[in-house]
Amino acid sequence: MQHWLVAYLITCAVEIPIIMAMVRGLHWRSTATHPRLDLAAMAWALQLTHPILWLVNPVFTAGTAVAEALIVLVEAGGIYWWAAARAGISRGTHTHWWCLLIAFTANAASFLVGLLLVLL
Repeated sequence: MQHWLVAYLITCAVEIPIIMAMVRGLHWRSTATHPRLDLAAMAWALQLTHPILWLVNPVFTAGTAVAEALIVLVEAGGIYWWAAARAGISRGTHTHWWCLLIAFTANAASFLVGLLLVLL
């Protein structure tokens, strides 16, 4: 449990700022009363995929790649929902690609940080 908690906190520390920075860089702003809090809540909610990955616990490289790819798709879907429902962004093809890029970038960064920490 302690290893999971450390990994979860590192994942949050890496991914949440990346998601928030990329969404703000696109000028996607929530229409909520507290837009930054709304964005932070969305970024944190995406971290609910982390315990699922740990429960699946893929041992092989291919299994890890498939699990990470599925998580990117789920998180991109969450970002897309937030962008369309909370920020009023159009539901076009460009929005899909931006959401995938945000999810991929955040997950790749946390994966690489985790890999680096394991290797050290």
